[in-house]
Amino acid sequence: MGILNIYAPNQVVNRNIFWLQLHTLLPHTVQKWIAGGDFNMIEDPRDRRGGRSTSMHGQELAEWERLIFLLKLSDVWNLENFNGDKNSLRFSR
Repeated sequence: MGILNIYAPNQVVNRNIFWLQLHTLLPHTVQKWIAGGDFNMIEDPRDRRGGRSTSMHGQELAEWERLIFLLKLSDVWNLENFNGDKNSLRFSR
């Protein structure tokens, strides 16, 4: 199992590179990953709380989805049996 603590860059172009570097540099022998931290992005408009209203698109979205696929991540917030406070965005991946 691997634990990934993320503090992603604020700028889109730097996040593109960051997501690419992550899936390139992380060990591929790890079968299960837990990821958390500050992703500095809005994957889905429902995730937005203050700040800029733009969401991911283009190359950034492609690199992010590729990383999610390779690490087999899922957002616990969207799981049917998640017992977190649905009025709070305290929980993430």
